Amino acid sequence: MIDFPREPNPGENLDASWGARVVRALRALFPMPGPGINVSAGPSGTTISSAPADEEKQTKPPELFECRKMDVQGTPHLACYCPAGLSNEAVWLGEWHAAPLSTDRIAQGSPWLDLGAMPTSNVGVYLGFEDRGSSRAPRWGWRLYVLGTSDMFPSANITYFPAFPIAAIDGSHDSIVQLRTGAISTGETWFYPWENDLCIGLRLRGTNGSVLAVFNDTDSGAGGISAEFKGKVSVAGDTSVGGDLTLGGKLRVGSESYKPAWVPITIDGVQYTVLAKGRTRP
Repeated sequence: MIDFPREPNPGENLDASWGARVVRALRALFPMPGPGINVSAGPSGTTISSAPADEEKQTKPPELFECRKMDVQGTPHLACYCPAGLSNEAVWLGEWHAAPLSTDRIAQGSPWLDLGAMPTSNVGVYLGFEDRGSSRAPRWGWRLYVLGTSDMFPSANITYFPAFPIAAIDGSHDSIVQLRTGAISTGETWFYPWENDLCIGLRLRGTNGSVLAVFNDTDSGAGGISAEFKGKVSVAGDTSVGGDLTLGGKLRVGSESYKPAWVPITIDGVQYTVLAKGRTRP
């Protein structure tokens, strides 16, 4: 409330306190700048205008899989943006989408997934896959994990299955570095490196997690690359095999399947061993 001085009487002597009250009243009437408001005074009068918005204080619309720190009942939590409507279309494995398995949310109906208390150490947020079983459709599901350098996925093995880094958390400085946002897609099958004391190679895994094929580089031994196929092999055209060929399954000739058999034959007195069809397999 403004403290206005009383009006003086004609011929009255005024002391300094009356003048001080006049100055304070004038100062109270002058507009002051505030949040979003600029005030400037000049010879022609006083101008009041809106101040430009602080870009750092503007609320940016969140992007898919963006990570932020949020308060949950007084405790800072790490949250990742993925509304329910986008969850079913956010991650694809080949031609099929993967089912969302990260369903814990900051609050009921919230578009933010709750990844637990804000980490105090350096960790990463990853998206990994889990096999839900051959009877489920879609078979694969995705989940978000908060992992340190020594952690592994509890259900999905990052050695064999794809994993995507989402964000890096610097717990000591309470900061989040976003590594990627948006939808994620990967192939249905993938190779992963493998090695032992004898050779190195590649493994090809299918969407059920089983090994479909093995390719070993055996240069340290017999030389060349050996290939092993775990299931059916269909050859539509010519096939050239530069090394050993091992047959352990059915040999299909036309519409029938036979047990392969090595048979010795003699032509013009010279003996040969040829691959022939044996008895028909049941």
